[in-house]
Amino acid sequence: MNIVLLTAYFPPETGSAANLFYELGGGLVKRGHEVTVITSLPSYYAQGNLNKYKGKQHMVERMGKMKVVRTAVPQLPRHIPVARAIWQFSLAYKFALVEMRLERPDVVLVYSPPLPLALSAWWLKKLKKVPFTLNVQDLFPQCAIDLGVLKNRLFIRFFEGFYIIIIHYI
Repeated sequence: MNIVLLTAYFPPETGSAANLFYELGGGLVKRGHEVTVITSLPSYYAQGNLNKYKGKQHMVERMGKMKVVRTAVPQLPRHIPVARAIWQFSLAYKFALVEMRLERPDVVLVYSPPLPLALSAWWLKKLKKVPFTLNVQDLFPQCAIDLGVLKNRLFIRFFEGFYIIIIHYI
């Protein structure tokens, strides 16, 4: 099978999302599948020598037998809800642009958060009739509300509505 993984974070980023999809991709490759990862250029919690990523807008590399397609997204302050939302939607948009150039995969697996990545998978589903699975790890906006990061009632309602649309209609 030709499988596409969509994730905002992938090594050399650290953290659960990066590690989960790296291990998942490696396991799928061991089972004989072709795996392409669409992700952003490292920035948030990246470690190691990052010189090869500096100044890039787009790049393709190999990690083991996985093809990793990286794209630049605006780096905005993540502690400001509006900036974080802009970053999440721009990530979904940039991933959709990358997907348009791909050969049709058999399936797409999406890691959320950020939830707007589901829009990228939905776009590929409509464009190339590709099924997708959305792996929701944190229920947004509730996790941001619980952490005290998101307090604005207007934004809370917007994101709750967006979550309902994603879960029920996409």
